[in-house]
Amino acid sequence: MKNAYSNVFFLAVLSLLGCEHVNSNYCEGAPHSNCKDLVDAPIDGPPTGCKAMPSLCTGTTPACDMVADKCVECTVASHDLCTGAEPVCGTEQACRGCTTHSECASEVCLPDGSCAAEGDVAYVSGAGSGTACTKAAPCKTITTAVGANKALVKVKGAVVEPAGLVLSGKNLRIFADNGASVSRSSAGAVVELATATTLEIYDLAIVDGLGANGTGVLLNSSGSNNQLTLNHVAVRGCGGAGVKSDGGTVTLTGATITGNKGGGVAAANGKFTLRNNVIAENGDAAAGGSAFGGVSLTSTSNDNVFEQNTVVFNHSLIGNPGASCSAIAAFHGRRNIITSNNLGLTFPASQSVGCADIESYTAAGTSSNDLHFAAIAPAPINFHLTAASPATVRDVAGLTTCSGRDIDGDPRPLNTLCDIGADEFKP
Repeated sequence: MKNAYSNVFFLAVLSLLGCEHVNSNYCEGAPHSNCKDLVDAPIDGPPTGCKAMPSLCTGTTPACDMVADKCVECTVASHDLCTGAEPVCGTEQACRGCTTHSECASEVCLPDGSCAAEGDVAYVSGAGSGTACTKAAPCKTITTAVGANKALVKVKGAVVEPAGLVLSGKNLRIFADNGASVSRSSAGAVVELATATTLEIYDLAIVDGLGANGTGVLLNSSGSNNQLTLNHVAVRGCGGAGVKSDGGTVTLTGATITGNKGGGVAAANGKFTLRNNVIAENGDAAAGGSAFGGVSLTSTSNDNVFEQNTVVFNHSLIGNPGASCSAIAAFHGRRNIITSNNLGLTFPASQSVGCADIESYTAAGTSSNDLHFAAIAPAPINFHLTAASPATVRDVAGLTTCSGRDIDGDPRPLNTLCDIGADEFKP
């Protein structure tokens, strides 16, 4: 009998041990290994939240939102989970790309949404005095920063280049804080691409080139392999042209080219892409004034782009005050506003010459605000369309083929019909 009782007891113990591990309420680490003994545990089954057990959060949702008691991609406390092209933990607790420089420890948000590594950046400040061009000790000029042999430059404040920024054999990207600018303290181009240079500039203001040859950005005639990209850059107040290319490739996107006495943009002997730009109040119609006003485009290439630009209130003494195009290959301007540009004292009916405009507005215009831009005086012009802007430029009947984004980053179209020019009206 003793052996029989022993066997029964042994079997009972085994049975209890087995039940413990197959019980549906089993939770490792919980009191008595029982999910029901966890604080705020549900009446039946294991917990659905993660406050009590953050280890429940794995895979694509590795972080626990302790307030909502749910697994998410990231939290403020675990932002280091966001890396690569999505380095920022957004308000919806999901990783996303950076949108401002302040979201990056390096203070450089790259166009693909990733943050630059601080060691890859040469830093420049108008108040700087360093020579190593580090974030802690920025140098005073971009010219000095280029000597640091970094592929990226970050600019803050008002920087003055005594002899201009001249680049040869460089591959460089320049980024800028809001309000950052570069100027030159002597006559001549503020920025010059001499030869074999690829330069991209984002958000910087290039200002106050001095003298008749004080071009904002110049692509030298000897540099047919130069490549210039200006993205949301302002070029203003120069004695020469805003942007002048005598060869190479010019790409302007979302730029504002204003108040340059030698004219807005002149591109010759190369390739050009001008999209979503405002080119306004450039040129000079007085005695000894400029040979063109808004844009002068000359090319033998067959892949040029001139679309969704606002070219208004420019001036010239000779030549066309609005847009002048000369291209051997087939070329069309598309969905541009080209109006109210004056030749001497008159506003010629031919505001666009040789650009073979499609879906564009090219009326002669007047010195008045005929298209009801947000403001035209005092300068500079506020180029945004308003609710009062006419149907010739806003919600144009039958025009539904636009795409991409406007100068402010708003999608095209915002409704079923497209606006023309650089701005898509946003109520």
